[in-house]
Amino acid sequence: MNFNNFQILLSVFSLIFVGYISKAFKIIDEDFARKAIKFLFFLPLPILVFLSFATTKLDISLGIYPIISIIIQSILIVISYFIGKLLKFDNKTIGTLIAASGITSTLVFALPFIQAFYGIENLKYLFMYDFGNGLMAWTVVYLITGYLGNKKQLGIKKGIISFVKNPMIFALFFGVIFGLLNIKLPQFFTQFKTTLSGFINPLLFVSIGILLDFKYFLSKENLTKLFLSAGIIMGVSVLLAFMFTSLFDISGIGQKVILISAVSPAAALAVAFSVEHDLDQKFASALVAFTMVLGIILVPLIILL
Repeated sequence: MNFNNFQILLSVFSLIFVGYISKAFKIIDEDFARKAIKFLFFLPLPILVFLSFATTKLDISLGIYPIISIIIQSILIVISYFIGKLLKFDNKTIGTLIAASGITSTLVFALPFIQAFYGIENLKYLFMYDFGNGLMAWTVVYLITGYLGNKKQLGIKKGIISFVKNPMIFALFFGVIFGLLNIKLPQFFTQFKTTLSGFINPLLFVSIGILLDFKYFLSKENLTKLFLSAGIIMGVSVLLAFMFTSLFDISGIGQKVILISAVSPAAALAVAFSVEHDLDQKFASALVAFTMVLGIILVPLIILL
């Protein structure tokens, strides 16, 4: 990996560290992080979701990539739910595990590796795979985590109505329509997407640092939970990826991209969903940080295989 791509990953950990230090010195508290994330859900994230899908050129010939992504994440969600029930996790912890297993950090984490080792021209495989990742995140994962969290008291009918009325769903719907119809937006919107992403991502990672509690790692029970969760998110995921790429006869760089995406860590959105739906926020922050560390080890191994 070249130095510039290494800097991207280093900056992510630096932002998490900035958030943690800011809380340690009592400059800001966890309430700030929760309010910041709720603000992101109100307007910035819906705009970014719309622009991300609307400006992504969808290659229909690579349509199997988002399908594989959706299949893998659907299986991981089911496994996470039943493992959580088997181990008697409470609903908030199960919801967090589902958020973490259902949304992988493909663009933030996997992209630098893929660009560095396989070239920018092969990012098309990643973008198509991430299309399925994004669809799952803002539909199935969002709905399930909401039901397991603070939307449960609404009941199924009202919960679905609340879900449909969410600005994120409108953003996703129109973004996908624009992408499928290849509707061209003015260049300004592409630049605005880059600027907005440059605002949202740092705020998310700083918020993770604020919510991160290193004491959480000192508990044997918590460590067991983290290793088990990482095993689902990264271990089971990469096995499924290998199985489905073999089944659909995908090899070479295309297969490598899917395997790297599958072994990527839990996305920062898992923390955002945990805040939005009042799930287990300490578990979410610890799991994202923990899987990022594992990802730095596992992704190069996948590349070398």
